[in-house]
Amino acid sequence: MKVCLIEPPKFVSLTNPVSTVNMPPIGLAYIASAIRDDGYDVEVIDGPGSAPRNYFTINSLKGVRVRGLTIEQIVDRIPNNVDVVGLGCMFTSHWVLVRELICKIRERFSSAHIVMGGEHGTGFPELSLQSSPLDCVVMGEGEEIVVDLLRQLKNGNSFKGLEGIA
Repeated sequence: MKVCLIEPPKFVSLTNPVSTVNMPPIGLAYIASAIRDDGYDVEVIDGPGSAPRNYFTINSLKGVRVRGLTIEQIVDRIPNNVDVVGLGCMFTSHWVLVRELICKIRERFSSAHIVMGGEHGTGFPELSLQSSPLDCVVMGEGEEIVVDLLRQLKNGNSFKGLEGIA
C-alpha cells in the first residue's frame, strides 16, 4: 500500500511573530516511521517546510495569510498511485483550511482513503466527519492506531470498530 502523509500549510499572524516560526512536523515523522516500520511505502509532504517563504490567501478567508505550499501544490505532489492519504489538524482554527485541502484531495483521489489525526479530530470527530469527505479520524496518539488501520485496509477489512478510530 502507498501512503502519503501531509502537514498542511499554516496561518500566519501579522501580530504574533511566534506563530510564524516553522516547526518540523515531528508528530507526522513519528507516524511515518511507524508506518514505514510496518512495511508500507510512505511519502511525506511538508506544506509549511517545503515553501517557508511562500505566502498566499484563500478566497473563503479574506485577508488571512497562509504560509507554505498552496493547496493545489500539495495535491499535485500526492503520488497518483496513493491508497491512503493522512493529514493532521492540530488546531481547530486551522480546520477551515484543512477541510478545503481534504475536499481537493477527494476530488482528485476519489478512491483513496482519507484519514485525519490531530487534536481537532480527536476533540471533534463527528464534526470533522460530517463536514468533510473524510473516511475516518484517528483519535489520540496515532502511531499504533494508524498501523492497525492500515492492516485492516490492506486485508480488505472494515476499520469500523477499531479502537481509536471514528
